[in-house]
Amino acid sequence: MRGDLYDDLFAVPPRHPDSLQRRASHVGVDLTRSYVVVVARVTDEERAVTAWQAARAAHGPGGMSGQHRGDLVLLVAADDASAAAASVAARLKLAVDCPVTVGAAGPGSGAQELAELYREACRCCDVLVSLGRTGSAAARQELGVYGLLLSASGEEEVDRFVRRTVGPLLDYDRERGSDLARTLLAYYGSGGSLTRTAQELFVHVNTLYQRLERVTSLMGEGWRSGDGALQVHLALQLHGARSA
Repeated sequence: MRGDLYDDLFAVPPRHPDSLQRRASHVGVDLTRSYVVVVARVTDEERAVTAWQAARAAHGPGGMSGQHRGDLVLLVAADDASAAAASVAARLKLAVDCPVTVGAAGPGSGAQELAELYREACRCCDVLVSLGRTGSAAARQELGVYGLLLSASGEEEVDRFVRRTVGPLLDYDRERGSDLARTLLAYYGSGGSLTRTAQELFVHVNTLYQRLERVTSLMGEGWRSGDGALQVHLALQLHGARSA
């Protein structure tokens, strides 16, 4: 019953909205009550059952937990998404002893709002993973500028910023099948060390030089340092998070 309820509650649009409240009441959940929606992803599939058992306790009184599209999804009767994410993450990590990525959104009530919060919590997980923060827990407000990715109004602004900043680079990669965007991310991540960047990418330093010269021909010298480097790095990370 819980699995079928989740399938209908989190569908787009929610299925059978008039009957969802009645069906939820059969498993002890009142959809008119305020909930935080928490999505948890366990990296070790063999420990998924243990994580699900732990989630049944982590949702607390009046809440619910279950599985949906490979994730654990919890409805937590709480008013602070950040605190709920941290609490659920702590319980699950203690139970499974492996990385658990947790995103949360809310609070909210009603079938339509909870479905929207579920999608936001999923995007929190996506952004955390794309930023290399697998095993972390966060709500949108903790993601800083990356939280823009989770709002409809912010998505358009992010897209414009990415296109304006690194559009030629992304176009070149798409058209030529090259890997300049990943090369730059590795370069920034290594603090500008050519040796460490080449090692991370498994390429010769001469190959790396050629790639960086191509970047310069596409974008000018501004990507190398100062505010230009900050803007390009941020744009590439945002693009990666949007593509996750």
